[in-house]
Amino acid sequence: MKLTGFLFILMGVLALIFPFVAGVATELLIGAAFVIAGGGHFFQTLQNTRAENRPGHLAIGAIVLVGGIALLAAPMAGIVAFTLLIAISFILQGLTQGYFALIGSATANRGWLLISSAFALIAGGLILAGWPSSAHWLVGVMVGINFLFTGIAILTTKIETIESD
Repeated sequence: MKLTGFLFILMGVLALIFPFVAGVATELLIGAAFVIAGGGHFFQTLQNTRAENRPGHLAIGAIVLVGGIALLAAPMAGIVAFTLLIAISFILQGLTQGYFALIGSATANRGWLLISSAFALIAGGLILAGWPSSAHWLVGVMVGINFLFTGIAILTTKIETIESD
């Protein structure tokens, strides 16, 4: 597990140093996964002559397959689309958290919910304000941060386990 943690940390640091490369690699990986999943679903439905709602399943497989091909054919367009979805997701999360913090019963967590709401709204707004140029770095930075903290979590969990034995 120690090696896995160090590799995650290394990949996270590299992604933070080279966010554009990490973003393109992530987008291409997602595109390849869509091609495999969509193609598999489509061809499995073709082979299953008794499938319920066969035309619907064929359409789903075809849409995912074509989406994957599009991501592989135009990675920058995919990164720009991912960035827009991330910005919208943050804004919707911030609005939802703010709403629940304001209508919820008075609890100790209300303040933290409002703080989280504010940060999500600010982050989404900043990403959206810089869009589409923020696409060049955002996906890679988010992957880098995720890998970095995953690696730290793996290492600290392993260390705590060893120390407690």
